[in-house]
Amino acid sequence: MHHLVDANGVRLFRRNFGCFHIGIYATNSRRITAGKKPDSPNQKMIQQVMERIVTQTIPEIVINNPNVDWNPFTNEVQSAAVHDAGEPVKTNLKITNAPEPDTRYAILLKTFIASTKVDPYSPTAPTLIARGLTRTGKFRKHVCRGLLESVVNSPLVPKISAIIETRLGRPLEPFDIWYGGFRSRGQYTESQLDAIVAKRYPTADAYKADIPNMLIKLGFTKEQAEYIAGNIVVDPAPAPVMQWARA
Repeated sequence: MHHLVDANGVRLFRRNFGCFHIGIYATNSRRITAGKKPDSPNQKMIQQVMERIVTQTIPEIVINNPNVDWNPFTNEVQSAAVHDAGEPVKTNLKITNAPEPDTRYAILLKTFIASTKVDPYSPTAPTLIARGLTRTGKFRKHVCRGLLESVVNSPLVPKISAIIETRLGRPLEPFDIWYGGFRSRGQYTESQLDAIVAKRYPTADAYKADIPNMLIKLGFTKEQAEYIAGNIVVDPAPAPVMQWARA
């Protein structure tokens, strides 16, 4: 996200800040708190990124590539002005904003076609949605629809929306899907927590070395903690430099 730039070349996101698809909105919207306006330019930039993905106009070269900077509004791509990937800079890149292939939609289309071929053989549930709702026994169509309508038609929705808009000092936007201002906040801010974690675990190896201690604090015995930790591989996430544990 640090390699997204606006029209003035300004980077709205800090180094090593990453978002993952659906969680991308919530990651930024959760910063909204009572009495504090959200970082709306950041959210609007994320929304634009998501729209580029949906319309398949995202340049292929910008995906998981810290060697380029990208303005998602103009779709302009340039060589990265900062280098923060911790790996050698690629010098033979062909800078272009050519979009990624329409592979994801081709797969979705094939899945849809395959599903429709099952329809004639399912007279009691002639569509994929009907089969999903009835055959699993989890929901009936009318129950599922009723749940959704009861939420969106609730008289509390406009009342709560008005309260949030008053606190934000602006109308709600499509990306405002997560509001945490109705509950008490923790002792530390998000940026403070990031700093604490970065200081405690500067590398993947540092995180792995501390796993036994974390497990012991959770109630495992020393032997159990060492056994579990010995079967966990810690890898840095490929795009943003964040630490994740993979068992």
